[in-house]
Amino acid sequence: MSFQVSARLVVAALLLCALGLPWWHNQLDDLYITFSFAVEWWSSGELRHTNGERVEGYSSFLWVVLLVPVAALGLPPAVLTKLASLAAGLGLLAWFHKLLPRSTAGTLALFALAGWSSLARWSFSGMETTLATLLAAVGWVWVLRSREDWGRGMAVLSILALTRPEGLAYLSVGVLARLRLAEDVSGQRRSDLRWRNSDWLGVGALVFVGLYTLGRVAWFGHFWPTPYLAKIAASTRLEWGPLQLGGDLLVAAGLFVVVGLSQHLPRRSDLLWIAFPVAVHSWTLIRADGDWMGSGRLTLVGISATLAAWAALAAPRTTLSKLPWIAVPAIAATWLLDSGWPAKEGLHPRDLTLLSPASLVSRELETPFYADLDWMVENVPDGRQVIMGDVGMAGLVPGVRIYDTNGLVTREVAEILAGRAGAELLQELYEGADTPACIRTTSYDNRPPESLQGKYVEDYDLVASIPGEVRSNWYCLPDLPEVPAERVEERWMALHRLVPDQPFIRAKAETEQ
Repeated sequence: MSFQVSARLVVAALLLCALGLPWWHNQLDDLYITFSFAVEWWSSGELRHTNGERVEGYSSFLWVVLLVPVAALGLPPAVLTKLASLAAGLGLLAWFHKLLPRSTAGTLALFALAGWSSLARWSFSGMETTLATLLAAVGWVWVLRSREDWGRGMAVLSILALTRPEGLAYLSVGVLARLRLAEDVSGQRRSDLRWRNSDWLGVGALVFVGLYTLGRVAWFGHFWPTPYLAKIAASTRLEWGPLQLGGDLLVAAGLFVVVGLSQHLPRRSDLLWIAFPVAVHSWTLIRADGDWMGSGRLTLVGISATLAAWAALAAPRTTLSKLPWIAVPAIAATWLLDSGWPAKEGLHPRDLTLLSPASLVSRELETPFYADLDWMVENVPDGRQVIMGDVGMAGLVPGVRIYDTNGLVTREVAEILAGRAGAELLQELYEGADTPACIRTTSYDNRPPESLQGKYVEDYDLVASIPGEVRSNWYCLPDLPEVPAERVEERWMALHRLVPDQPFIRAKAETEQ
């Protein structure tokens, strides 16, 4: 596979970088959940969370693997992962540059993709989203385009299966795609089941993913990843998911318009195959009742793979006299709109603020906040548990074990949320032999929570209330021993070694020295 670097690809790459820069300074806490697994894998030799539980609480196994050398060498995880996600976003543009025709319409479609708010945000996120998008777009095109490409397409989709759980769906349908009717030289449709040497690669990919899945189930003791249980299997309302999907599709509607200006409509026999990616990711978003990160994180992959398959399988158009009048508003809508988590913001104008170089540092944590991290380091004794809803960087604090009530890194909570276990497990978590030292709850508008986990935590006292957009409330057992000053210093130094690119932690470490 070769890509020809041309002026339009360079311009598209510059557009993506310029329009995505406002997201550089944001840091999503999910990155540090993944990073905590990499840290524990490197330090203990076991793939588990830092709380000691053998639980599949990360979004991407491949992202964990890539972060292991980062943890081992003490490299800056936020900066390096942002560069990696940006590289994948640029790779996606290069792939569409190859697929789209070298015409005015094809060039405008490429520019629309470069300014797409979802792609711009996740290219600067430091998460696996754009890598999964690139793998899905390349693999799905190869699986559908020709019998000769099917094997390598399945190989790419096998890597997707290690990057996101939805990759298993792509592989399963990819097997069926091998049985698609093909056109012979006379234009007639017939099934071509003849074996090709390239098919060995596809079979090898299936065997590889099968062995990986067996090993994963044997290690963790379950098939479904814990986030799947907590976010999808446990979702029952299906209220926000359709709303958020509507926003994602509305933002991406301009892309379908401009790609439709450059390509004819696909043949009817290809429509279901082309639409499969956007359908499976739309179902995932609805079934999960939305995604709190918003901005098309779950649908970006499917929309991109569907558009890529359309561009690869449909014939290019030649001339369109009304092209500018149709393309300009479509591109503008794609660039200027963003879809967020509907419970908080929904569809809204995109932030196109140009940042100064000094503000491009990754200085913000989504949650838990810096004040929470500061409080934990200085107040929670070694060897004790902390229960909280959002884990993030809290899982990296030395000597503290984290259990989360969202069920991401605590399997028994995910089982309760999914209805697979009774509430007695939750009572055991709160009242068992290893009683949590502290519990963090949150409330919006700086209002304290009305209740605190019911009857299980009657012995806890409110010891800290940290104001902000979301108030953090810390409830702890009485008479906890103080954390020695030297231990506080050790903790900040350890955190600084793990995340040297966080200014807040660097400042705390320098202060403690």
